[in-house]
Amino acid sequence: MIRLQVLKKHGPGLIAFAVGVVLVWMATPRTYSAYNALPAAFVSFQLTMDRPVRDADLARALTGLKAASAAGVDQANIYGQLSQFMLLDVFRTPNDHQEEQLAAARDATVLALRHRPLDAYLWTRYTHLTYLLEGFSPYTIAALDKSFRYGTYERELLVFRLKLSLSEWESLPTSLREHAREQIRFSAQHAYVCGQILSYLDDQAAKRFISFLAETPADIELIQRASNALKRQRAS
Repeated sequence: MIRLQVLKKHGPGLIAFAVGVVLVWMATPRTYSAYNALPAAFVSFQLTMDRPVRDADLARALTGLKAASAAGVDQANIYGQLSQFMLLDVFRTPNDHQEEQLAAARDATVLALRHRPLDAYLWTRYTHLTYLLEGFSPYTIAALDKSFRYGTYERELLVFRLKLSLSEWESLPTSLREHAREQIRFSAQHAYVCGQILSYLDDQAAKRFISFLAETPADIELIQRASNALKRQRAS
């Protein structure tokens, strides 16, 4: 069963991910797919530019991508964006069918992974969706491991991985703890990134993060200020 408190805590982590704009203009058999994917291209651009997305635009993008998926072309991009927007839709329009929506988004992610088995963004989204549906299950752990291995330092991925790892530290296998500690050392060079991570953590996970950062040259005071500023921004 979906854990609503987890949904609230870790939901925003992947919303801004764009797996590429779907514009397919080449052969005639692709025209239908490209036409239906146009609304998704607009929504992807808005997300990439960190601009707000209207509910109506998101609904059109989902409708277009579902129609485009039936054309049987460019499946990696189509299903990758479909899973992204389905996940976004769960957080935008809460309802009594969130578990079914998340499961459908995960199914779309699996279809995209069949075409892109080394895509760290897709593995991170699969981690996210499985965590929301199952908690920190063996499937979540296996997907998180692939996310670590296939995409090391991308900022969006790093933020989500470390949020999840620090929150579930006691259940984290040793190998993933080593991955997380290595990425904490890397992120210590970037106060805003650390502040972003810190702003999402509960008290216990935040203390753990600060203790790890204390072993690095990180400016902890600056990181805490960045975290507080982000919390105020989200609350306003």
